[in-house]
Amino acid sequence: MANIRGIELASEIYDLEDTSARNTATSASQTATEAGQTATQASQTATQASQTATQASQTATQADEKATENASAISQLQSDMETLEDDALTPKGLNTMQITMAQGYSSNLAVIDQIVKVGRVMTCSVTLNGIRGGEIGSDETAEIGTCPIHPIKTVSAMGYDILSKVTIRARIDTEGTFYIEESEGVTSGSNVITIPFTIIV
Repeated sequence: MANIRGIELASEIYDLEDTSARNTATSASQTATEAGQTATQASQTATQASQTATQASQTATQADEKATENASAISQLQSDMETLEDDALTPKGLNTMQITMAQGYSSNLAVIDQIVKVGRVMTCSVTLNGIRGGEIGSDETAEIGTCPIHPIKTVSAMGYDILSKVTIRARIDTEGTFYIEESEGVTSGSNVITIPFTIIV
C-alpha cells in the first residue's frame, strides 16, 4: 500500500504523514520481536540448564552406586586375603604319597611320608625299604621313579641307610622324577633308607 504524504486542497498542500510516529511504531515492533526472540532463547537456555542438571544428578547417583560397589568389593577382598593368610600360615599334614618305581627298579616300600605343608613350603621324609635294581649300590645316578610332588626347582637332600650305615644323595626335579645320585656301599635289595626333604612347591 502506498504511503499518503499529503493532500492538496484549494492549492494548499496539507502534510498528513507523521514519520516520527511511524518510525517509533516500527522501532517498537522490532523491539517487541527482539524481546520475543530473547525470551525464546532464555527458555531454551533454561531447558538446557535443566537437562544438564538432570544429567549431573544421574551421574552423581551412578558415581555413588559405583563407590558403594567398590567399597563392598574392597571389603570382600580384605576378608579373602585375611582368610588366605590364615590358611597359608596354618601347618597342614598331608597323606602319605607313593613313589611309582621306574622300569628296572623295585622295592618293598617307596613312599613320601611325614608330610607337613605351610603355605608353599613342604617338609617330608622319603622312605625306601629294600630298593633294588640298576645303579643301586654304585656311584652312578639311578632314576628310580616318579612322585606326586613337583618342586618349583630341583631340590637335593642327603639320606642315610641304617643297615649299611652309609650316606646317600638324592634329588627330585620339577617334573617329580626321583633320583638316587650316589649310593655306593648300599646293598641292593637289603636297605632301609630315609631322606628328609624341604621343598618349595
